[in-house]
Amino acid sequence: MRKALIAIFIFLGAVAYGQQDPQFSHYMFAVPFYNPAYAGLSGDISVNLLNHNQWLKFEGAPRTNLLTVDAPIDVLGKTFGIGAKILSDQYAFIQDLSFGLLMAYQIDVGLGKLSVGLSASAFSKQFKDVNWNFPDRPEQLFDNQSRSMVMDFDLGVFYIYNNLFAGFSVTHITAPNFVFISQGGSQAQVGLVRHYYLTAGYNITSANSLFDITPSFLVKSDARSIQFDVNLSVLYNKKFWTGVSYRNGESIVGFVGTSYFKDIRIGLSYDALINTINRVSNGTFEVYLGYNFSLLRMEKPQHYHNVKTL
Repeated sequence: MRKALIAIFIFLGAVAYGQQDPQFSHYMFAVPFYNPAYAGLSGDISVNLLNHNQWLKFEGAPRTNLLTVDAPIDVLGKTFGIGAKILSDQYAFIQDLSFGLLMAYQIDVGLGKLSVGLSASAFSKQFKDVNWNFPDRPEQLFDNQSRSMVMDFDLGVFYIYNNLFAGFSVTHITAPNFVFISQGGSQAQVGLVRHYYLTAGYNITSANSLFDITPSFLVKSDARSIQFDVNLSVLYNKKFWTGVSYRNGESIVGFVGTSYFKDIRIGLSYDALINTINRVSNGTFEVYLGYNFSLLRMEKPQHYHNVKTL
């Protein structure tokens, strides 16, 4: 029963803050996850790995791993972006696994570049270690191998003009339902809710300065509630960065990172909780690892100059 209460608590927290999708403190490095239109815009083959440990010390809290890979390609003189994403999200007794492919088409619009992208994913949800019963139900709700899989689709647009960038996307556009059969034979459905993402930012840089300053934000909504992250990042000498974010009603996030080792980027973040969960948790910790490379050194397409483009 304790695990059931944990799951309900996490679910209610997701409803309150619009977080059925997993969240990432380094959201600026997870753009292909929530907006497929970003695929290929960095100009290199870009590999990004995030390990998110939410609500430390809280039993059953989300533990999330994300891997994204994307790259630009040229087909008959047209510029496309392709990529893939793999997500593992464990919370309470629920395990979410997703594998998706990304495709984006880039065109010049005005003085900037517009990218339109689509992703298609195989998404599975599994109930694991379910050893509890509802008080008014004699049978176990699900066995330990209860799993359901659906096809899932995301759609997005991304626009870049000089040092300004903005993107909008919708995840789970078909709102598919997972169907589970209990040991007693009854059927239950769990649906994926559409989520809406809006992000924008601007890089402030000077040829005579060692500092690049990038204010940005990410707004997330499930059409019933809104959560937003507002971030200010400072990059020193193109090698070291630090920053701070505010996430409404939840936390203040601190960042440090470096790309000192050529094209390899390493970052750490810590979320200091400002809500009531701080009574039972030591906050949230996230590790970021990124690597950019190119098989053929060609002229890079225009991209925005936040810390991801080092």
